[in-house]
Amino acid sequence: LQYLPTMTNTNAPMGVEMLYTIPLGIWSDTSARLLALAIGIFALSSVIALGRIRQSVWLGLAAVTLLVFGFLKFNLFQLLTDAYVDFAVTLEVTCAAIAILYFLRSSDRRWAVVAALFAGFAASFKPTALFLGISIAIVLLMELVRMRSSNIPKLIVSLLIICLLPLLPWMFRTWYLTGNPIYPMLANVFPTRDWSAEQGVAFTNFFKYYNWGTFMGSGMSLHHRVVILNVLRGVIALSAIAALRKITNIENRVLYVLICLFGISLMSNTGLYIRYYLPIQGIAYVLALSLLMRNRFSVKIAQITIPILILVIVWVGMKSDRGNYMEKTKFITGINSREKQLSSDTSGFYQTWKYVNEKVEPDAPILVTAFFQSMAMNAGGTFLSDHPCYTTDAYLQTCIRMDTWENYIKDIQRLKLEYVFSSSILRYENHSASYAPAANEYPFSRRLVKEYGNLLFRAGEFEVYKLDGLNDSLYFKQR
Repeated sequence: LQYLPTMTNTNAPMGVEMLYTIPLGIWSDTSARLLALAIGIFALSSVIALGRIRQSVWLGLAAVTLLVFGFLKFNLFQLLTDAYVDFAVTLEVTCAAIAILYFLRSSDRRWAVVAALFAGFAASFKPTALFLGISIAIVLLMELVRMRSSNIPKLIVSLLIICLLPLLPWMFRTWYLTGNPIYPMLANVFPTRDWSAEQGVAFTNFFKYYNWGTFMGSGMSLHHRVVILNVLRGVIALSAIAALRKITNIENRVLYVLICLFGISLMSNTGLYIRYYLPIQGIAYVLALSLLMRNRFSVKIAQITIPILILVIVWVGMKSDRGNYMEKTKFITGINSREKQLSSDTSGFYQTWKYVNEKVEPDAPILVTAFFQSMAMNAGGTFLSDHPCYTTDAYLQTCIRMDTWENYIKDIQRLKLEYVFSSSILRYENHSASYAPAANEYPFSRRLVKEYGNLLFRAGEFEVYKLDGLNDSLYFKQR
């Protein structure tokens, strides 16, 4: 129940992350990575199972092959082994789709309950899945009305309540820690600890408009991003309406409308960031292939092309970064120790954290400043630390304010932060710099160490400073 004010993700539901803490406590990073890999394999297997239920194992294998092939450029191996939660959400969403199909085939309402539970667990894994339960309820409502079933309102209400059950413990925890049961959303409704309504708007806008299309840089304006999202949502909504009239196969119709509804909810909250769409991509491939693979000839084509695509996937992956794949494989299987893997880092990142862990007094809090000016990058860079950390992620916290230099210094002094982990290079510039804290994040960090920092250690671009003279600052004399 510990509150970490600048580690925003730790104050939201962490259903999968808490699973990772078990092997971390028993063994090390290796076991957590193995668990993440196992979850990923289960998720891919669930897509195969969905394909088999719809038509055949070959359809499922084809869907998984396309899914993996499509994610090659997004470093699928990293998603599988670096303890992300996306594959866990994918597993729950795909299993929910399987349960819905069994419900449609058997009319056994217990399968609808199973689907609702999967939706609830998905939401407890990641907030982006919060609307999965609502999407399922809408789809089932439409089909139950078509079938003229009895007690429809009672069933739908019951399913929505069941969806909430896995999420309730986490909602209580977030309310207890932050005052907001669905933290960090709706800060304008629920007074939220260290999180203002303005911060909530900035957080939402970053995810919705600036976390994708970064290869275009500042060339794509906010207006263009808004138009793109609105047009896509409109097209998807119209296609869902058309599907209700044109698709006669009930299973295809339900899967298509479910993908559309959940996809619109993802788009409304996270824009077009491709990784967040992973949970529905397997279902989409299964649906598309089930429409294409309707005869023995198409199955024969799949039997020939799938092994070829698998070889291409392996070849492309190994060619792009063969050394990294081999070393990571040795790491996640325990062949290489954690220390050996981390010591191979040539950027100076591991060496700098090693210095902090060994030389800085135990329990001294560390200020991790903007070596990445991007969402959660600094918080993600603290996993090597044995010390409590405070980060300056502009979009994820207001415990350390960055609207003005005076507030920035006051908050650092208030938190009694003496040590700074920083970088001399800004690796990633945010494209929504009109938000003042984001624009100030890196300049303030460099000014801080320049005016008050004594350099203790440097490795590559990464540096450790000890702050001195803050209490003599003019701002504190005025307090």
